[in-house]
Amino acid sequence: MSPEQAGATAALARLRGEIASDRRAMTRRSADLDEAQRRLGSAPADPAALALEAWAIHGWYTALESLNLDVFAAFLTKSIDATAAGD
Repeated sequence: MSPEQAGATAALARLRGEIASDRRAMTRRSADLDEAQRRLGSAPADPAALALEAWAIHGWYTALESLNLDVFAAFLTKSIDATAAGD
């Protein structure tokens, strides 16, 4: 494996780890949102449930933003360009 391939492999592994972490965070926040909605079903004005709902939505969206798909797209573009140049 060339140094360039090793670097690309390491970068891809790092991106996969970051994406997995963000997806886990989104899953946890979805579970929190489900719990908030369950609580709000029986007590629509429960301040703790409303706070949990707001926190869960904010946390889910924050994890979505941190997926940083632009970095992943740039990585793929660079890899494709490098592969095409080597042909």
